[in-house]
Amino acid sequence: MGFGGIALSHTQKSSERARLFETSVTNVVNCIVFLLILNGHDFFIQYAKKYASDLDDLDDSTLAEKLDFLNFHGFSFFTKGINKSLRNKIAHMDFDIEGKGVVILKEQKFNLQTEILNLEAAVLCAAEALKEAGFARAN
Repeated sequence: MGFGGIALSHTQKSSERARLFETSVTNVVNCIVFLLILNGHDFFIQYAKKYASDLDDLDDSTLAEKLDFLNFHGFSFFTKGINKSLRNKIAHMDFDIEGKGVVILKEQKFNLQTEILNLEAAVLCAAEALKEAGFARAN
């Protein structure tokens, strides 16, 4: 079933999964960037010509700016786990659906389930690194 009880085709489901992947990447990156901002690291947004002061400000920055910021602050282990090409193509609706979760970008095929698992693994690594760095305290 899809939204509001409407059944979705395999292509529609795959398209929704693709958008979910793209949104998940953006949200996770934004959260880690914002944690660094909250801990005193300045993040300058070129387009807006200002420093980010809240989570909404990050919408004005590019993914490349945010990934550069994370790399600069030692999160390259996390950024390497993000399939930027896939995320960008999905964000700009420049992809085709083969079915059953397979997205095609210029004849290169990606399995969304695998990509989402890779993203989840990168998030777990980032969470552990943040925990070890003192961003979160275990009870």
